[in-house]
Amino acid sequence: MNYPKVAIRYAKSLMELAESKNAVDAAMDDMILLVQTIKENQDLNLLLSSPVVNPDKKEKVLMAIFGDKVSEVSQKFIQMIAQKGREGDLQGIAQRFIALVKERRNIHQAEVITASPLTAAAKSDLLEMVKKMKAGEAELTEKIDPSIIGGFILKVDDRMIDASVVSRFRKLRQDFSLN
Repeated sequence: MNYPKVAIRYAKSLMELAESKNAVDAAMDDMILLVQTIKENQDLNLLLSSPVVNPDKKEKVLMAIFGDKVSEVSQKFIQMIAQKGREGDLQGIAQRFIALVKERRNIHQAEVITASPLTAAAKSDLLEMVKKMKAGEAELTEKIDPSIIGGFILKVDDRMIDASVVSRFRKLRQDFSLN
């Protein structure tokens, strides 16, 4: 994912702060909570990105929501972001921080799209496939799309394996049209 420069810069700053306080795991949990909360609450998202609302008011709202739910490191970071007038970028900064932690821990994000839910054995097999493609750990996100008819589409970082029935049909159609 491409992140704005401001998100990259602030995420690195949070990483340095969290590492210096031995609080990377706590900051990671806090940023996951922050991203989920902003994604699930459209009003909060609109408030944070609004140029009309006073930055002090935004900081108070953020502290009211997250103040007792996040670590001291994250509290100070959120306050600093609000004081700098970057609260509209907070979700992107948090997402970049999460990605940065996963990069450093060699955790790869994999997404599988199937026509129906995977069995536990199939998930295990796909995770093994991902581990062979990329050294390290893998987190598998599953999406259901009946339009692929069968098989799967696996996306890992910048690679994609399309083993869906619909893609095989397209290839057959293309092969027949060439003859």
